[in-house]
Amino acid sequence: MVETSRQRAGTGPDRGEQVRGNRLSELRLMAVHAHPDDESSKGAATMARYADEGARVLVVTLTGGERGDILNPAMDLPEVHGRMAEIRRDEMAKAAEILGVEHHWLGFVDSGLPEGDPQPPLPDGCLGVVPLEEPIEELVRVIRKFRPHVMTTYDENGGFWDHVAPPSGPGYGDRWGPGTRVPTILISPLVKKGYVDHTPYDTGSILRLLERRFALTPLPDDRTRLGDLTGALEAPGAGSQP
Repeated sequence: MVETSRQRAGTGPDRGEQVRGNRLSELRLMAVHAHPDDESSKGAATMARYADEGARVLVVTLTGGERGDILNPAMDLPEVHGRMAEIRRDEMAKAAEILGVEHHWLGFVDSGLPEGDPQPPLPDGCLGVVPLEEPIEELVRVIRKFRPHVMTTYDENGGFWDHVAPPSGPGYGDRWGPGTRVPTILISPLVKKGYVDHTPYDTGSILRLLERRFALTPLPDDRTRLGDLTGALEAPGAGSQP
């Protein structure tokens, strides 16, 4: 048997299962993460709350976390290092049980966190080196089966390694749908009534608005080019202080 970079580690929810018994009316939340343990450190309380209130919550984990660091000295043992993949799967199962959520492994291999100067190459077969189309196609397949009303994941500014944002621009933006072009509804006594603002925004726009409102020094990234939501607001007096 030839092992590939993508190993099936589980199955997502079946579409037929969702539509039986008039279950189309249920609320569904999907959280997409890079590694097992991300679900416990990022948004765990939100997922647990909605699961407790009766919503279906699905955590999708892209990799098995095989190259994760061991931070607990009591677990820093040779026998643990040799069973990292198995231990991470057990930890993920326990986390899903505690949170009350469903879980799906997307089946890719952890890229780890290579360090050095110069930086060493990423390991063969890991998520960081497989063609981008592979994880996107797999994730789109799960999304279409589960049909979430809300998805939570990392924003378009990305992060490190397996958390990094996928490339955008020609050849990418519309291959799997509209991407991050998602309508935003603002609820505030300051919004312009009956108005549709066509200014481009992204998730950094909220932080940009706070920086402008409270005269904060912008963080050192490219968010200075983003809209800050003021185009949709009627600020008292002037537009500079919403």
